[in-house]
Amino acid sequence: MHIGGDKFAAVIIEDDMVLNIRKIILDLEEKLKEPWYIDQREIFVTFNIGVATYPENSSDLSKLLYNAELAMYH
Repeated sequence: MHIGGDKFAAVIIEDDMVLNIRKIILDLEEKLKEPWYIDQREIFVTFNIGVATYPENSSDLSKLLYNAELAMYH
């Protein structure tokens, strides 16, 4: 989901979420480290990730997003 500017959020629904979040992040890093080619130009994507989980970090969506952003800057 696009939040605004250069911020995106992903909602992941998993029974064993803590173990799978690490795998999802590592897979994403692997896919995004390869260059993209647009109009014969090589483009590299950089990103930062922050994770907040429901209900451990909050049950409110805006608070979850806030906590994920805090985690990203930590």
